[in-house]
Amino acid sequence: MACAALMDQTAQPKYASLLGEPSSPGVRDIQQWIEDAWKAGKLLSGNSGRRLKCLPGFDPQGAQQLKKLVGTKKWLGTADLYVAFTYRGIPAELVDIQLSNRPQGADIVKDWIVNYFSPKSNATKTACQSFFNIKVILEQL
Repeated sequence: MACAALMDQTAQPKYASLLGEPSSPGVRDIQQWIEDAWKAGKLLSGNSGRRLKCLPGFDPQGAQQLKKLVGTKKWLGTADLYVAFTYRGIPAELVDIQLSNRPQGADIVKDWIVNYFSPKSNATKTACQSFFNIKVILEQL
């Protein structure tokens, strides 16, 4: 659903090509992107040209925990979508709002969402002002 929403919006048309248009990617595509992101480490070399170490790819903790995704029925959450989107070049932000033992939890989330979609006060005022933020994906744990 998140991919379909990104492909359907018109404010950032380049996202559709990053998601493999013309059709929305399937679960196996997203699983593969996540595994590719895990493997996308960078080799660092010293002055002599020999390899010193390999930096981990995206989400090394997720890679260690899940090990393999393609072809499995493992659940994909918001953190996994974050890895897939950022690996594909789609800007994303992962926000963890701790709500345990906070009776005002719903208000905290509502205030964050209102702030996310509100124009920033220091924005320059123009006759024609455009403001756009991509949809929010919420997950309750």
